[in-house]
Amino acid sequence: MIRLGEHSIHLDAKVDTRGWETFSSEIQARVADFRPWFTEVLVPAFREMEKKVYDTEGGYSGHAAEWAVDYSDRYAEWKEQWYGHLNKEHLEEKLFGALTEGGEGSFLIMEPDLFVIGADPVSERTGYNYAAAQQLGAPAANVPPRPPLAGFDEGPPGLMESLEDSLLAWMLLGEVIPGEV
Repeated sequence: MIRLGEHSIHLDAKVDTRGWETFSSEIQARVADFRPWFTEVLVPAFREMEKKVYDTEGGYSGHAAEWAVDYSDRYAEWKEQWYGHLNKEHLEEKLFGALTEGGEGSFLIMEPDLFVIGADPVSERTGYNYAAAQQLGAPAANVPPRPPLAGFDEGPPGLMESLEDSLLAWMLLGEVIPGEV
C-alpha cells in the first residue's frame, strides 16, 4: 500500500502470519522473520520498479498520462534554464536516487513482518519537499500529481504473482528466487 507520511512517500507491506503455526518448525522459523526475503527480493524489486517508472515517465505504473501533463510556462522556463538537460521529474536527482538506489533522503524499515521503503528528500537549495509534491501534486503551484512511487500492484500484469511465487518459494523451500519486475 502506498502511503504519504507528513514529509515522505512510502510503500509498506505487512505480512499476516495468523494460522501458520501448523507448518513445520523450519517453515515457522522463516515465517517468523521475513527480513531476509525483504532484503534479497523486495528491496531490489522496488528499486528496479522505480527505475522503470522513471525510464517510462510513469508509463510502467500506469501513470503516463499524469506525467505527460505540460509544465506551466513559468516553471518550464525555469526548469529549462537550470535543469534543461534532465528528463521530466528529474531536478536535483535526489528523489530519483532515493527511490532507485537508496540514496540521500531514502528510508527503509524492516521488522520481522513489516516492510516500509520510501523517500523524503527535501531540496537543500529550496527547502521544498519534491517527494510529496510529485506524488500528490501541488495545486497552489499548478503542479499536477506525477506519482513517482508505484505500488507492486501497479506494475505490469504478472508482477504481483511473480513476487508471491518468490515469497512462497522462500517460505516453503528456503530458496530465494527474485521476483520478475
